[in-house]
Amino acid sequence: MRDFQDCVTVRSDLNVVVSDPSSRNNRSKFRLHNPKRASVKVVQIDDCVIKGRCKM
Repeated sequence: MRDFQDCVTVRSDLNVVVSDPSSRNNRSKFRLHNPKRASVKVVQIDDCVIKGRCKM
């Protein structure tokens, strides 16, 4: 099994916001309200877990 630790960040912010930098106008976002400030793992998929892009 491949190790993806370089693709993982751990956040414990009150509000965790993850966005897709390749989306137009940076509009694709996921927001998580984290009132207990639990540790949340954020995994970067594009260009980290999955290298390169498929051409359609």
